[in-house]
Amino acid sequence: MRLRSLAAIGASLTLAMGGMLATAGTATASSYVMYVYQGGDYGKFDEVTHSFSVCDKENDGHQVYVYFEKLDNSKSSRVYDPDSYGGGCGGGTLGAASSSNPWDLMWVCEDIPVWSDNCNAGGVIWR
Repeated sequence: MRLRSLAAIGASLTLAMGGMLATAGTATASSYVMYVYQGGDYGKFDEVTHSFSVCDKENDGHQVYVYFEKLDNSKSSRVYDPDSYGGGCGGGTLGAASSSNPWDLMWVCEDIPVWSDNCNAGGVIWR
């Protein structure tokens, strides 16, 4: 009896989470959109379309950028939010990597002059 209750709770949570993902702007039920936050700023990666965006949502004078890293620690170029605050977001499409050296991390960073940048990373696997 207890196992059935746990299974029902798990199914309800899965349905609730699926609803939240749909309202977050996923393209289809099978797509996966990952967000990485740096304070109020964020980066977003869609694993189906391989598109990404970077959005600066803090009016603090610090630009926000995103870059990707492979398993061998090689990195993509930085892509900045072009308007630095509010308005639209920057972005593009991530090209494929090899199966032996896939894209592994998405970094979202706040560019802080004369100091090390504040960065957060999230896992992404794209070959």
